[in-house]
Amino acid sequence: MLFFGGDRGADYSTQISQITNCEMKRIGTLPFDFEYGGCTNLNEANGEFILICFPNRHEKSCYR
Repeated sequence: MLFFGGDRGADYSTQISQITNCEMKRIGTLPFDFEYGGCTNLNEANGEFILICFPNRHEKSCYR
C-alpha cells in the first residue's frame, strides 16, 4: 500500500511512503504539496499508473 502527502505543518505533505508489515517507510518525495486530494490506481492498455487529483485550488487538477 502506498501513502501520498499529509500535513504540511509536520513536513509530510510531499511524502511518498509504503506501508508493509504494519510499518510505514518513506520511499520518495513528491515535487508538490499533496493535501486534501484523492488518488487511484488505474490499469490501461499501455500500463498501470497512479492518478493523483486535487481540489480546484491547484493550477493542475491531476497528475499521472
